[in-house]
Amino acid sequence: MRTAVAVVVCLICALPALYCQDIDIGSTLAPSFRDIALLPTRLTAYNQHEDAALASYTCCKVRQEKQIRDAIKANEAFLNRFSDTAFADRTYIHYARVASFLPDAYRNQEWAARTLVETYPDSDLSDDAAWILGNLYRSGGEHLSAIDAYEYIVDSWPESTWADDALNALVEEYTYVERPADALDALNQLARNYPKSSFCAKGLDGIARGYM
Repeated sequence: MRTAVAVVVCLICALPALYCQDIDIGSTLAPSFRDIALLPTRLTAYNQHEDAALASYTCCKVRQEKQIRDAIKANEAFLNRFSDTAFADRTYIHYARVASFLPDAYRNQEWAARTLVETYPDSDLSDDAAWILGNLYRSGGEHLSAIDAYEYIVDSWPESTWADDALNALVEEYTYVERPADALDALNQLARNYPKSSFCAKGLDGIARGYM
C-alpha cells in the first residue's frame, strides 16, 4: 500500500515539470513568492527577488505585452537592488531575451547584453550575450559592431555552442564589408576547428555568393 501511495505522489510531483512550459502562470497563480518558489524551473535564481521571480513565470508570449513589460521592470528592480549578487548576469540575459518580444526594445536588448559581456566576462552566459549582441547589430545594419561581437565569441569562447555559428556569421559579415582575406580565414578556422559543423559548406557558399 505504501509503495502504491509513493508512486502516486511521485507522479503528481512530476506532472508540473512536464506541463509547466505550456501554462500561462500569470493567469493561474496568485503572486505568492512561496508558491512561485516551489515551481519546477531553471529560473529559480529569480526567487531571490519576488517581482523578478513572478515576471519570469508570466512570460513570454508575444500577446502578453503587459507581462513582458512588467518582466523588464522587475528585472530592472532586481538589478537596482542586487547587482552585486551571483544572479545578476542571469538577470541581464533574461532581460535581453524577454525584451526580444517587443518591437521597440532594440536598445534595451543591446544594453542588457552588452552590460553582461562587459561586466561579467567570465560568466558562462557571456557567450550567449555576445551572440545576442552580434545578431542585434547585424539586423540593425551595424556590421562592424556585429563583427566585434562574433570575434569575441570565437576568441574568448572557442568551446561555446555558438562558436561555429559565430565563425559562419563572420564569413558572411566579412564578405559583406568586403574583407575577403578575413572571410577566407574565418572559413578555414571553421573547417579546421569544427569539421563536422553544418556551417562549413554554408560558409563556402556564402563567400561564393558574395562575389557572384
